[in-house]
Amino acid sequence: MKYLIYILFFNLIFSQIHFSDLPDSTGIYQPVIIEQCFGLELGDEIGLFDMLGLSSDDCSNQYSEILVGAGIYNGEQLTISGFGSLDYCDFSDGYQLPGWIGGHDIVVKIWDSSENIEYIPDINFSLGSQWGEIYTIIDTLIVNEL
Repeated sequence: MKYLIYILFFNLIFSQIHFSDLPDSTGIYQPVIIEQCFGLELGDEIGLFDMLGLSSDDCSNQYSEILVGAGIYNGEQLTISGFGSLDYCDFSDGYQLPGWIGGHDIVVKIWDSSENIEYIPDINFSLGSQWGEIYTIIDTLIVNEL
């Protein structure tokens, strides 16, 4: 019960502000586990991107930088799910759903909530650095503001 109250309180204080333009869920997920973060403060946001992901949903095949997953740093290990894309445009009445594309590199960005600045952190992948893996583990994520 105490843990549930903590989660509710934390969610009321910290809500996704900067990395909030996520695509709709496609049913294709890849969890990215971030074990240790250095240089982050509570409430900082972590965004997961595909720099050439599928960004259209109307079979126009638009590929660009797309936010596919986001989370708020809470001082502990964090797992963020990235949404994968679907392309059914080859079928009559087909459609696309935006998201990451397998084989593309995972890009991580940090939004410092106190400074209102976006950073590219130094990251060390211990397992899987591309979209389309079963899961990915980042053992250290370091924000070097200098």
